[in-house]
Amino acid sequence: MWRLVATIIGLLLAILPLWPVQHHFVLWTCKTYKCMKRGEEYAEERSEAPLSAEFPATIPSGTSSTTQNSSSSSSGSSSGGSSSSSGRPSSQVKEDVTTCKHDLSGRLYRMARNYKDNPVANDGLLLFDAFLHVSNKFAYVMFQPFGVPRPGRNFIKGEKELAMAMNVTWSCFWVSPEDPTRLLHTATDSQWQNRTFKGHGNYFGYDLLVVKCDAGMLTANGVSRPLMMNVSASMSNNVLAHWEKVLVCHEPLSPTPIKSVVCTGCLRVGRNPHSGVQYIAKSMDKLIKTWVEYSLRIGFDMVLMYFEDEDLSELEGMLREYIDSHRLVLVRSFFKGITAHGWSPLLLIQENHCLWRAKGFAKYVAHNDVDEWVDLSPQYPNINAYMDQALGGTDYAAISIPEKRWLIPGPKASRGGYNWDIYPCDEICRGGEGGRNKLLMDTERVEGYQVHIIKKPWQDGTTVRTPPDTEIRLVHYRLVHLATVSGMINCGDIFPGTMINSTYASWIRERCPSILPNLPNYTEPPPFWRRRRQPRMLLGP
Repeated sequence: MWRLVATIIGLLLAILPLWPVQHHFVLWTCKTYKCMKRGEEYAEERSEAPLSAEFPATIPSGTSSTTQNSSSSSSGSSSGGSSSSSGRPSSQVKEDVTTCKHDLSGRLYRMARNYKDNPVANDGLLLFDAFLHVSNKFAYVMFQPFGVPRPGRNFIKGEKELAMAMNVTWSCFWVSPEDPTRLLHTATDSQWQNRTFKGHGNYFGYDLLVVKCDAGMLTANGVSRPLMMNVSASMSNNVLAHWEKVLVCHEPLSPTPIKSVVCTGCLRVGRNPHSGVQYIAKSMDKLIKTWVEYSLRIGFDMVLMYFEDEDLSELEGMLREYIDSHRLVLVRSFFKGITAHGWSPLLLIQENHCLWRAKGFAKYVAHNDVDEWVDLSPQYPNINAYMDQALGGTDYAAISIPEKRWLIPGPKASRGGYNWDIYPCDEICRGGEGGRNKLLMDTERVEGYQVHIIKKPWQDGTTVRTPPDTEIRLVHYRLVHLATVSGMINCGDIFPGTMINSTYASWIRERCPSILPNLPNYTEPPPFWRRRRQPRMLLGP
């Protein structure tokens, strides 16, 4: 008997090294997934056993019953849907704002680990998000360089390191959400190096990384809830970085394809450590709502906003009608210990996340801030018609909108000191050329950009067109301290020449008659400021 037992043990020991252990990971698990909701209250346990609790029907910003429909090819840059938003249902159903399209996988990943994830241990990479492409055939996983990689393992910054990156392969192990020890599908990506900007001139380094993970047959019949995968970067059989139990969002931004998305990042309450500007909710709420309404008014089909505030409930209530009609998506971009500072270290990846999220879904992506307003010549009925003519019918990848600055009064270093209930109907002094710009982009022709310029392809006269400001311009408001003269003695006309009936001028004419009687009494007017005590003359018919 004992001889038989010894023989069996010997056979098991002989077979064990042949078992494909590379597909099975020791899991960091949360007790019944409660730490997904309150990561700071629940400790993790190291376990190799399957999770006993069923994957919950609702986790914070994680699940939904929406089913995707395949609509594009599986290539890395699939053609975008170009239909307008007219296909949206006329009746509005209250949308669940805790679903995964309103959140980020990287944020949930950090919460589940009590915010103790260490980007340095993963070669200086911070997981930002993972989401299914609208074709249902593959997912994108996005990372941002963050911190300093470990010595000898860096493959994201430096000329020699980028050469080494050519030998790095990403592996995507799709696992069961109910039992993450059960492997469902494996995919690899060795072409990730050419998917985003990786340096120009003497600069060598990735601004962000986008990994493409084929989904095989997992999503062939549609998906009604988030998926899950483990992701690794390896070279010569050595694992350089590894993430476990990454949620993959299954929801598209809207039930139907659209033509255009405008993106922005914002902070409702907080302080910018760089400029000292203080963000105050009572004023920012008015500004945010007005900006959303105007963006939709000129024809953008959807607004995608990244907020770094920890609590978005008041914003969701204020903007509920736009959320329920699938014209607005508020993305929770609060990364504890990293964001909520007014000038976010995640701004770059927020911008590019919007671009990659829109691939295969929207034809055009625009980016501007909530104090910037796209002002379109009256010869174009809406922004989509303009982009079809100025961008879609050309070989350009983007349009660079020239900036025009306007100055409005307000206490120094405050976004909350000016009465946004009357803005922009008070006197506004034109500040001349701003010297900056914002972008309108063809979703499939651009793979990376940074605020004012596209970086892949590299911006030059063949890839980006700068139109005259009589065609389109960016009205950019700048707060000026009431006691600051700045050498200005005159307020110039606001909408001269052919832009007298532009989209922004027309909007002001409609908005201001009911607001002008409520102009504030400034207690500290600067010499150049001509305060009005009666309705101003509004230009145009």
